[in-house]
Amino acid sequence: KPNEVKAEYGIDLVDDFTEKYDAIILAVNHKEYTNLTEDYFKSLGKNGVLLVDVKGIYRKTIKDLEYFSL
Repeated sequence: KPNEVKAEYGIDLVDDFTEKYDAIILAVNHKEYTNLTEDYFKSLGKNGVLLVDVKGIYRKTIKDLEYFSL
């Protein structure tokens, strides 16, 4: 919940991304993330965005992005 995150970590969660990011870190493999496409990640990032996929859920599907997985 946004208010819990704010109280615990002092950061605000956003529903709308207004900036382009240098890197995107995907740290969990919740079902809400498993159907996201490479084009979706491209839309969030700057040219040359790095996708860090800690759990490796996109290991076989990311072709064009700079990609790192554990």
